Amino acid sequence: MKFWPFFKIILFSFFVAIQVEARPAVPAELQNFSWQTGDVIGISELFTDWSTFFFEAATGSRYGHVGIVSVETDGVYVFEENDPYAQKTKLDSFLGTAGKNPVTKKILASIMRPKQALSSAELEKILWAANEAVTKKIPYNHSQMMNLDSLNCSEFVRAVYAFAGREVGKIEKLGALNVGAFNGWMLKAWEYQGNKTNMENLVVSPMSIILSDSLYPVYANLPTDYYLSDRQLYNAWKAEGFINELSQQTHVPKMIINFLGKRSSDKPWRVQPKKRVFQ
Repeated sequence: MKFWPFFKIILFSFFVAIQVEARPAVPAELQNFSWQTGDVIGISELFTDWSTFFFEAATGSRYGHVGIVSVETDGVYVFEENDPYAQKTKLDSFLGTAGKNPVTKKILASIMRPKQALSSAELEKILWAANEAVTKKIPYNHSQMMNLDSLNCSEFVRAVYAFAGREVGKIEKLGALNVGAFNGWMLKAWEYQGNKTNMENLVVSPMSIILSDSLYPVYANLPTDYYLSDRQLYNAWKAEGFINELSQQTHVPKMIINFLGKRSSDKPWRVQPKKRVFQ
């Protein structure tokens, strides 16, 4: 018996298995989901981007990233503004950054849809604007300040929808957000990383997109209509095993982070929005 051909088959099968295992996949609960072009998807990226801690803390939410869905003949894609520039990503890759919550075993994501269905003309404008940003490779905005040369993910969604005459998201001053989260510790940790903050900067947050009056949730594993307190955020991060990561990245001992978390405010940092009533 010749061993080498048999060994090659085993080796080939092994590498195929590795590739299949490593390739991101659309979670089971979304495999038969009725996606629509124009759907807005918001996710927590704590599994892949630790800076999401600060965005979640500053907005009292679990959202660090948003994008716009495009349903095409060869699959579902997400238009997004991500480092280094605007791009069009396969849905499975986009959802892969959301990971799975170790407690619920589900991805950390919500899908929002316009209350008033988009017309064919509006859809055409949304797709044109999104594709144009990708074609021109509009740079990602790292400054936490709106400007004419770059966009962050929330600004991208707002701008694309605005091109179609729809308003989503809210422009507000950075100082209006929960910059005092965890008794100011999160802001100090953010600045310790070399980030400059100007409370007068105008920003659009992922949570403001999710809370848009013109949208409603069609799928949600994260809160879509209320703010979380610092304590609720801490409890969620701890349940998902992220306190070690936060400690490593900020160089603050886990014991101190747990101390701050357990003694953080259990009240939402902002007046809760009115409950959305859907017909």
